[in-house]
Amino acid sequence: LNHGGDVVVGRERDQVTGATTDLQIRATDNIAWSVLGDDGVIHFAATRDLVDGEEALMSYGERSNDHFLIYYGFTPENNPHDDVVLFSNFEHAMVWHSVAHPELWEGDDGAVREKAANAAYDSVTKALEAD
Repeated sequence: LNHGGDVVVGRERDQVTGATTDLQIRATDNIAWSVLGDDGVIHFAATRDLVDGEEALMSYGERSNDHFLIYYGFTPENNPHDDVVLFSNFEHAMVWHSVAHPELWEGDDGAVREKAANAAYDSVTKALEAD
C-alpha cells in the first residue's frame, strides 16, 4: 500500500509572465480506508475495479510537501498541493524588504512607502475577509 495522491497531468505557461497554470489534476488513489467499529481495525476497500497485480494506492490527503515530510517521512513528486511560505506575516515581509532595499526606505520617502504598504495590506485583508 503506497501513497496515491493527486498529480498534475499538464501545465500551461503564460508567454508574457512565465507563470504556469495546472491544466488538470488527477487523483491516482484506488483504495479508501475506514474504521468501522471500536475494535481498532482499519478496513481497506478498492474505490474502483483493480486488475491483477495493480498496486494499491491510498491518498494521504491534499497536503504540502513539508507536511508529508514531517508527518509521513516522504515527499510526493510533482505535488500540486505543495506551497512555499516566503514570509510568516506582513511585518516579516516589510522587514525583509527594508533590509534588502534600504535605499527605498531612507528619508521621508520611507515613511510614505510604509504608510502606502500598510494601507494596501489593510485593503487586501478586508477584501479577503469579505469573501
